[in-house]
Amino acid sequence: MEHNFSTWYLLPLIQLGKGDFGTDNFRESYINQAGTKLMVHVFDSKRCPDIIKHPLYMGTNSDEMMLFTLPGKWHTDFEYFRRGQYSLFSKEAKT
Repeated sequence: MEHNFSTWYLLPLIQLGKGDFGTDNFRESYINQAGTKLMVHVFDSKRCPDIIKHPLYMGTNSDEMMLFTLPGKWHTDFEYFRRGQYSLFSKEAKT
């Protein structure tokens, strides 16, 4: 299954990947328009109980949608993401 660009470019900024949500549990990730929240759509949030310990975890708005803060230090990289200018990401974001 292919995923959108926020899964590959933004989720790693908060030190997460789709595998962190459990085997075959990750559906997709999304970012709000302000670039301040990442939303991770999973099949069942109860299948990834360790995620609630993540320092940027904000909670869930359903059994399937988990919310995370995208720290302000990534604001410039988010703007590049929004414009599709991935090659302009900061060195820190690329590692």
